[in-house]
Amino acid sequence: MLKLKYSTLALAILMAAGFVFSGNVVAECEPGEERETMTGAVFTCDDSYPDLGEAWRDERGLIWGDTVKKSDGTVHLMNYNDAAAYCVSIGARLPTRAEFTSLREDMGAQSGTFEGYSAQVLPNLYYYWFWFLTVGPGNPDYAYFFDGKDGVFGHDYRDSLDAVRCVVSPGFSEIQKLKLPGAVK
Repeated sequence: MLKLKYSTLALAILMAAGFVFSGNVVAECEPGEERETMTGAVFTCDDSYPDLGEAWRDERGLIWGDTVKKSDGTVHLMNYNDAAAYCVSIGARLPTRAEFTSLREDMGAQSGTFEGYSAQVLPNLYYYWFWFLTVGPGNPDYAYFFDGKDGVFGHDYRDSLDAVRCVVSPGFSEIQKLKLPGAVK
């Protein structure tokens, strides 16, 4: 069984939020293991970013981390700003709308709609709303989310508590991290 360790900064953020940390996260997949969706899209278990937990790389090279959890294994819900800052602190970012659109199409949705979507492959996807990088265009108090159960997009107050799934894209650099919301400059 593979044991993964959080970075010092990620650990500090969790501890500052009042969470007791056990020190290790156990991965549920073996590096290189492949899983196929009903559309034939292949996801490969990827351990190159240990802070992402059980992570899966899609065919475009995007690495999807597991849902962020507390040390007791329950899902750690965060407001939008904390979610964005957390992802940056572990060398990742929140997914974009386009990335969630591709994900739901990989999972059976017809192009441009959520019809046919079925949560699969990625752990802990079904029961949660996940923040994505886009903030509401008409109202800065809102940010968008992806509904892991139904594959639909919605918006929520940025102060609301929703689940977090961080991603790392091919070629993601230190310079790009500094341009993200919540980045420490």
